[in-house]
Amino acid sequence: MIDRNSPLPIYYQLQQLLKEQIESNALKVGDQLPTEQEMCAQYHISRAPVRQALHALTQEGYIYRQAGVGTFVAENVGKGHTQRIDFRLLASDARWVPLLERAAQRWSSENLGQEIQLNVDVPDRSSFHQVLRTAAVGGNAPDMVSIDYVWLTGYARSGYLTPLDELDANWAQWLGERFETPVARNHTVGGHIFGMPMQADVTGLWYRRDWFEAAGLTPPLTWDEWLALLEYFARPETRTRFGHRYPVSFPLSTFTGEATVNLLLPFLWVAGGGLLDNEGHLALASSAVHRALEFLRSITFEHKY
Repeated sequence: MIDRNSPLPIYYQLQQLLKEQIESNALKVGDQLPTEQEMCAQYHISRAPVRQALHALTQEGYIYRQAGVGTFVAENVGKGHTQRIDFRLLASDARWVPLLERAAQRWSSENLGQEIQLNVDVPDRSSFHQVLRTAAVGGNAPDMVSIDYVWLTGYARSGYLTPLDELDANWAQWLGERFETPVARNHTVGGHIFGMPMQADVTGLWYRRDWFEAAGLTPPLTWDEWLALLEYFARPETRTRFGHRYPVSFPLSTFTGEATVNLLLPFLWVAGGGLLDNEGHLALASSAVHRALEFLRSITFEHKY
């Protein structure tokens, strides 16, 4: 059944459930699948994830859809796949699972005679690291781990991870040449690349270009200019004009976790400060950090911006 409390997307759960029924011959070649409406009622889900699951199974060749008739189990299921490769993934975030599933499907379609079976484990955050360490120590480590890069260097130095250049030197070199410098640094230990980033976040100051153009304003280059802009957008008549409550917003709360630090770092940098000094020691007591935090405190508590 569909587990609504699972971190795995509903459509992905349905896709795997139907795939298991087909591979176990519970659904045989030529059998007609229930209609979208029947699946919605059977699994108590909306039509969107049903359509997404059926589309994915069609792309994989498990089913085919005949307009005006229905959806059927394809005749060529399993044909041409003489070797199944079980690939085990330990994921810290279920959002990456569909992406990796598509990668496995593409690899299988481009390598006739072999098929990747992606087996995924998504433990809760509180037990993720314990699950990983226990599996590695017990000789049952996953083939790949999706993990935040801040943990990567520690696991690499402790011997839990195999460098990518030992698996495929040419591919690792190709990757390294295309990484931005900070990204390459964060995924490299001892001259070896241990991880491939699925995304890289960029922190910046975003502004409403349409509001600025309507008011004849330009983006701020200094904190004083920013304060002047915040004062303008805090005026009652400006709020009425554009319909906003606060001139500036940051997703800073107990729910954002490390994102809070990522968003605050640029304030320290533009003030000439940072979390660490050149020797890697904490530098939060510097005058530059004090200036940055005083600015944030003033626009938050004094000006109510």
